[in-house]
Amino acid sequence: MAEGTSRTKERDKEDKRLEEIGGMAFETDDDLISELRNWFDNLDVDSFRVGIYSLLSRWQKCIDLHGDYVEK
Repeated sequence: MAEGTSRTKERDKEDKRLEEIGGMAFETDDDLISELRNWFDNLDVDSFRVGIYSLLSRWQKCIDLHGDYVEK
């Protein structure tokens, strides 16, 4: 299997898990924080790299639109 394909499957798996967490009810903030920490601890390092690099284009869009980055 190509590396790009395995990364896509891994991201899909991570996204699905985050959606599951979003649909859960937590009794306390600490329960939510614990679940999110567990999710972050299990992320692949490349997930963080991709997320950080995606901020570059978002930042540039915000600058280009003079801070008016919400489409109306």
